[in-house]
Amino acid sequence: MIKFTKVAHINVRSLLPKLHRIRDVLYLNNYDVLALSETWLSGDIRDVHLSIDGYKFIHVDRDARGGGVGAYVRNCFDCRIIGSSSVDIEQIWFSIKVNSKYLVFGVVYRPPRQDYNFFLDKLENSLVSNAFISDILICLGDLNIDLLRCSTASSSLQLLLESLSLEQIVTEPTTLTSLLDLIIVSDVLAISSTSVYECDFSDHDLITCTINFERRVAEVPAKFYRDLNKVDSDAFATCLQALPLWRICAIHDVDDKVYLLSDSLLKLFHLFAPVKSARFTRPCMPWITDNIKLLMCLRDKAKRKYKHTCQPAHYNYYKSLRNYTTSAIRREKRAYFDFVVRSCNGGILWKKLRSLNIISSNRLSIPRALLTWRK
Repeated sequence: MIKFTKVAHINVRSLLPKLHRIRDVLYLNNYDVLALSETWLSGDIRDVHLSIDGYKFIHVDRDARGGGVGAYVRNCFDCRIIGSSSVDIEQIWFSIKVNSKYLVFGVVYRPPRQDYNFFLDKLENSLVSNAFISDILICLGDLNIDLLRCSTASSSLQLLLESLSLEQIVTEPTTLTSLLDLIIVSDVLAISSTSVYECDFSDHDLITCTINFERRVAEVPAKFYRDLNKVDSDAFATCLQALPLWRICAIHDVDDKVYLLSDSLLKLFHLFAPVKSARFTRPCMPWITDNIKLLMCLRDKAKRKYKHTCQPAHYNYYKSLRNYTTSAIRREKRAYFDFVVRSCNGGILWKKLRSLNIISSNRLSIPRALLTWRK
């Protein structure tokens, strides 16, 4: 199966409480790279609490409150961090390899009060140094420089990009009236599409682009397990009592004792719960119903109309649709989990929650010694 490389960015304004929404965005849109600015993370938050199945999370946090940048990168890519900083400017740079081509990504954030001349000087150094080691360079982030407004800051940014033969490809507002979130690329011909999507958990829109690098999707690796739910406990107990474990007492060597015990138990498990293999795909979001998708479509259409007309009536209509859609998603999600809690017992409930990535799974595989035994 062949797929193009899909990239996106969102100013998330605090990642941790919105992690489930970011998970929905990744799974629903099948992005390969999702860049984030204003993650608002700190060293007290462990990476395990930010993990999403199928993706690697890399990030740089600000020492003080707020800020921070990061990215979720699909596990099938060999992702290597090239450089990062949080002192002069907040940025992280990393590379992935696609069909022998090196794509270098940068995620940057400029706080509104930071001097734009200082920021652009530091950004220029990063763009120049990383352009030399890439086949295509993609820089994403919130620069807090409105390119729809004629200003000294926007003119300085445009001159910088022209001097480096780079191009900014987002043309629509990424907030209601401003273009603050940018995608800067070194080869505009490598980009097949660019889009801006409404995002109901941030005051910034989601910006995306598709890169013309086809890649073959790796096959989902098989996982091995024993299905213990279908074991006949009475028959298992009878066979367990019948095992000649008394022979262990007659053996002097400890290793031989352990071998006899493990070999006997493994044969019994193989009889009642043989090892199976299966390939598990990412979970769907059952609360995103057809009605929710319709509301999201109407909301996005209303926002596009307001951006085009800038009339207060169109803004009020968009705002009411946005609020109603957000409430509808919350109601559907709450109703779904209420149903799951009422209809499932303890074991099935936890299994269901793990399948939706709501709670963390230890991701432990069966030890090799428990998969086979010596004959």
